[in-house]
Amino acid sequence: AAVTLGAAAAARALARRAMRHALEAAAPDHRLPETASTLSGAAGHLQSLAIAGTAAAHWRREAAARIARDQDSRRHQKEALACLEAAMNSTPNGLLVVAAGAGGAVLHSNSAFSRLFQSKGGGAPPADSGAGAWVAARTADPAAFLQNWRRAAAEPSADLHFDIALPGGGVCHTVSAPVLREDGVPFARLWSFQDLTGRHHMESQLREMEKMEAVGRLAGGMAHDFNNLLAAILGSIDLARGEYAAPDGEPPPLEQAAAAARKGAELVGRLLGFSRRAVAMLDTCDLNEVVRGAAAVLEGTRHPDRRLEVETAPKLWMVHADPRHVERVIVQLGLNAMAALPANGGTVRIRTLSRPALTRTVRGREMTGDFLCVCVSDNGTGISEENQRLVFEPFFTTRADTGGHGLGLSMAYGIAVQHGGWIELDSTLGQGSEFRLFLPAAHNPAAKDSASAKPPVSPAFPTGTSALPDPAPPPPPGDGSILLVDDDPLVRQVTGAILRSHGFTVHTADSGPAALRHLTAGQPPAVIVLDLSMPGMTGEQTFLAIRDRGIATAVVFYSGYGFSLAEFASRHTVENASFLAKPFEPGDLVAMINRWMNNRAPAALVPVEI
Repeated sequence: AAVTLGAAAAARALARRAMRHALEAAAPDHRLPETASTLSGAAGHLQSLAIAGTAAAHWRREAAARIARDQDSRRHQKEALACLEAAMNSTPNGLLVVAAGAGGAVLHSNSAFSRLFQSKGGGAPPADSGAGAWVAARTADPAAFLQNWRRAAAEPSADLHFDIALPGGGVCHTVSAPVLREDGVPFARLWSFQDLTGRHHMESQLREMEKMEAVGRLAGGMAHDFNNLLAAILGSIDLARGEYAAPDGEPPPLEQAAAAARKGAELVGRLLGFSRRAVAMLDTCDLNEVVRGAAAVLEGTRHPDRRLEVETAPKLWMVHADPRHVERVIVQLGLNAMAALPANGGTVRIRTLSRPALTRTVRGREMTGDFLCVCVSDNGTGISEENQRLVFEPFFTTRADTGGHGLGLSMAYGIAVQHGGWIELDSTLGQGSEFRLFLPAAHNPAAKDSASAKPPVSPAFPTGTSALPDPAPPPPPGDGSILLVDDDPLVRQVTGAILRSHGFTVHTADSGPAALRHLTAGQPPAVIVLDLSMPGMTGEQTFLAIRDRGIATAVVFYSGYGFSLAEFASRHTVENASFLAKPFEPGDLVAMINRWMNNRAPAALVPVEI
């Protein structure tokens, strides 16, 4: 522009000087006007050229300034993008940005996203489309993730929040939100993936620590109770050795020892009920009678200022259940209701009613049919919505300061489920709560299903003599021999002595292999009494080995743990076998053996694990 402007100025000066000289030298010439006109036109063109050069110089300056501003803007944009990239890569959440619409082309992803999902299957999501299927293939439930991905495409303005399961047991919380233009129209979608696996692991460890603390408190209380029982047993035996004469109205020392032992057995039964390994004897019983028995127990614990009301429905259906365990559930619900009452009074109400043609979905399982219901309600403090979701969890308690261990409601729910029923809860803070125990009516197929189906030739046998027919008289000595297999020497000696005192010939073995050697060496006995909980070869393994050798001798299983003969029979061919739970009354064992020796399988109730 500068060169053009200078040349134009020089051209104008030369033109003016040439025109003046021409006029002076050739004034008379007839071409003078033409020459003047030509020179004047040249000057005009040169003037236009000068103006154009000036404009070009101006626009060049403007262009240079604009280029400088654009360079600054691009630099600022690059710096802003670098900051955004650093922020996205520094967050622990995996971030994925895709274009709006069904295609969902990948616009950006951060390093946390790569670490989270590429480790699950390698590679990277396709850039053009298919990112949703790529992520779904790296989850434990692809169909569930794809359903949410399609919903996000169909509802571009919607915010989504959901959890997805990862392979290996992990959990990822997912948030999806639209990215909007200035006019509010979505042009992209941001997916955020927060891996909660580590947090859940830490929470699980914390819960385990809390459980161990609760178990420690529970063990301390149980140890105290057992020590009291052992003191009573040992003291009573010592008195019996010295031929102590009990005064009138006081039971003999050995009777006191036996009573203390029975209390110990009940204590163990409560522990097994919590661990769901207790044996329940299902039978058709009157639920109203069970409720009255539970109410009598609760009356003994009721504060005088608090009321207990019982309302039993007339003509109530019979229920298929173990009355002892159902009573335990009702007592537990009643005690919880009593504890929720205010200090100045309150009422606990227990009702029974029939619920015909009821349909419920309980923990993913549909329950249909005729049920009976026991409602235990109170007008106490109520339970918050958050705690209502946790009340049946083991070791959850809101009364830790008063010694609560959080085991009662968990045990109660476990018993209800094993009986083919369930427990519901309605509660409002400040107004009270109602627990509803549902049990299948005796004619409901669900009641039969809860017993796990009794094998026709492998009946079970209950503890206690009350559920047994009158036992047959013991056989004369030598009428049949018994092989007693138990690894505990004290139990083996005492049980052998009891059987010999009833006229049986008893051989003993302290292990499964020892029992097999005895059976191989001689004639098989009439009955084998077999402990299930032995180290090395267990009682179940010993039984199967006996059957493999073609020995069809009747077997009486016994154990201090719960055992479902029906479940065992569903996995193996079981004939001529029954079960007795430790500790047992000697008369129960003798009656069971007598029936096998008389070729009569013991008729009894079906045990199920609780």
